[in-house]
Amino acid sequence: MTRLFKWIVRRVGPQNLLALALLAAVMVSVVVGLGDVIRGLDTRQMLLVVVVGVLVGWGLAATPLPGWGATILGSVSGLGLLFLRVGRLGGQLLALLRASVELGWGIFRWLQGGLPVDLAPVILSAAELWGDVGTLLARVRDWALALAAGELVFDPVAVAFTWGLALWGASVWAGWIVRRRNWPLPAIVPAGALLTATLAYAGGGTSALLMFLGATLLLLALVGYDVAVRRWEAAGIDFADPGPELAVTAVLLSLVLVTVAGLSPSISMQKIAEFVRELGDGRAGTGVETLAESLGVEQRPAEPRPAGGLPRRHVIRSGPGLSQRVVMFVSTGDLPPGPPQTVRRRPPPPRYYWRGASYDIYVGYGWLTAETGSSVAYEAGEPAVTEILDAQRTVRQEVQVVGDLGNLLHAAGALVVADQDYKIAWRSPGDAFAATIEAATYRADSVVPVISEEGLRAAGTDYPDWVRERYLTLPDLIPERVLSLAHDLTATEPTPYDRARAIETHLRTISYTLDVPAPPYERDVVDYFLFDLQKGYCDYYATSMVVLARMAGLPARYVTGYASGTYDAANARYVVIEADAHAWVEVYFPGYGWVEFEPTAGLPAIVRPAESPSLEWPEPEEALEPAVTGWEELGWPRLLGRLGWSWWLALPGGLALLVLASVAWTVADGWWLRRLQPALAVTTLYGWLRRHGQRLAAPTRAGDTPYEFVASLAEHVAALARENRWGEVLVPVAQEVRWLADLYVQASYSPRALDAADHARLVQIWQRLRWRLWLARLLRDSRGH
Repeated sequence: MTRLFKWIVRRVGPQNLLALALLAAVMVSVVVGLGDVIRGLDTRQMLLVVVVGVLVGWGLAATPLPGWGATILGSVSGLGLLFLRVGRLGGQLLALLRASVELGWGIFRWLQGGLPVDLAPVILSAAELWGDVGTLLARVRDWALALAAGELVFDPVAVAFTWGLALWGASVWAGWIVRRRNWPLPAIVPAGALLTATLAYAGGGTSALLMFLGATLLLLALVGYDVAVRRWEAAGIDFADPGPELAVTAVLLSLVLVTVAGLSPSISMQKIAEFVRELGDGRAGTGVETLAESLGVEQRPAEPRPAGGLPRRHVIRSGPGLSQRVVMFVSTGDLPPGPPQTVRRRPPPPRYYWRGASYDIYVGYGWLTAETGSSVAYEAGEPAVTEILDAQRTVRQEVQVVGDLGNLLHAAGALVVADQDYKIAWRSPGDAFAATIEAATYRADSVVPVISEEGLRAAGTDYPDWVRERYLTLPDLIPERVLSLAHDLTATEPTPYDRARAIETHLRTISYTLDVPAPPYERDVVDYFLFDLQKGYCDYYATSMVVLARMAGLPARYVTGYASGTYDAANARYVVIEADAHAWVEVYFPGYGWVEFEPTAGLPAIVRPAESPSLEWPEPEEALEPAVTGWEELGWPRLLGRLGWSWWLALPGGLALLVLASVAWTVADGWWLRRLQPALAVTTLYGWLRRHGQRLAAPTRAGDTPYEFVASLAEHVAALARENRWGEVLVPVAQEVRWLADLYVQASYSPRALDAADHARLVQIWQRLRWRLWLARLLRDSRGH
């Protein structure tokens, strides 16, 4: 590692490395600042974008490409990176490459008289990749068209893609202009404008700006010194190198200026934002607000963002835009499918709420969740909950996700188990915040309470300690009139259930509408909704009921997810669209758990039976088993359904490009290895061989000699070969790794150096061995080792 670092320093130069580091620090400060005020922005993802962007811009500037050529190449590389990272296309691309390797090997066997080639895996993998790319492009297109029409729409994928493009362009420009022109100030202007404008609108903190300022000052000093030294040398001026003293001075001055900037009174960013919104008699301000919210910019003080990818907070804002796009299909098996003529004779389908996440901490303008630590991972079929209350029944649902749910697992009631690997973020034992799952189709068992008004009235108030401690707390600054209303509504109600119903009934008298402005920054949301706005949508209703219920001594929480959706009787499934996104209330009742309440006037009220119903419900007869996955689930009907004529026509060209890319990679790799000194080449290849051994999970030890290592690796690969019908191609691995070990030992320990013939033999061995090792990895992965 030290040798590699020294080589990089010699090749790039210490001043260039320092300039790159400062440019990266500038861009990192921009990402940190934006991450605090942009809803759902994945800062880790954006950090990768800006660091790679700076390196790409620097590298392009070092080539003789003109500006327009660098722009095209930089744009193409940026789009590729964003498609892979934002679109999460890495898995699909890897699947296509694996299928292509398998196809290539099948063609080779077929040419030797083997079985016919199966094109289905490659075609299906390519279709899935192309379908995902098309979905990503369609989402960005729909988001952009809605934004151009002045509509408020928030699509996290489109927002991430847009911010990624902006950050990529600013990063590539910064790296290119500093390397090509030595212009540090113009280099950071786009990034600085992006950060300053966003923080000014959102009212964010100044920490990121101070970091940005410090890195910029140091970059200006470094580039200015480097330019001056070059001019002096070109003019033949004899000078004493002021490098160390100048470095100390620059660092001290930067610290002083940043400190002064941090301590000095500053213009209120909130006032700047208000000024922007007031431009143009409110019309321009409305456009700015629509643009900002569509881009995910939250006009709130940023809260600390806990680690992890779950939405740890929920902010109440202006009315959301509703879309008719389907997000998921859910089947529960409560009613069988049937022809339309039998639908009228059936009982109505059960009403479910598909829970996504629950929140426990009210902060005046929205909701947060308590610290959950790291999520607990569960294997497919492994129950997360083992104790089920007597008054709960199990619901087995099959969920097919077709929209962007952020990997949140949605289920009716409390999740028990899923047939795919899943994770749950627990606030405490028995108190789940949310569950995540990567599968797009899964089955899940959950429990819902079987309730009646009689049973809930008799439930009492024997709450568990964790419920009492967490779900009765409220901030101190809630206005007194909210407390007074809670007391007025519930003072004469005899039971917790009657108090909850009284609050629910009162809230359902308030007008429902999506046409509401964002609540004022300085106002408590519940107070503003109940006494001033007096209209709103589900976020306002649910938040108000939770606050009023807690003030009335009822443990309650705020829950987000989806309402039932539309029931498709012919297929016995619920069709859930984006417009079904919903927030509701759950109140805790001893013996029943969390019970749903519907305070939103825009949805039908929940009707509960007066007396206790029978607990004889259709329960799953068998435990939920892990789902069967693999190619055996995929057939030609599904393949033909997903492909169009364009794919059949484009497939030969795509395969040709893939073959050409593989050939080009092999040629370039061989050329690079031949340029190395023989000893360095064999050392490099032996290191690569060790890494292949680790990826294959070969039973090796750190202290193994080269011959011990290759013997263990060869035995491991031979075992893989015996387990697979294609394993005969791996038979030469034992001899080839032994040859490579011989050359490595000769280069490392023998007085006779490797000659040109040894070097050529080394490259030839590796180019055969590498493909066999990749095939071994594919065989190992396909058998689930």
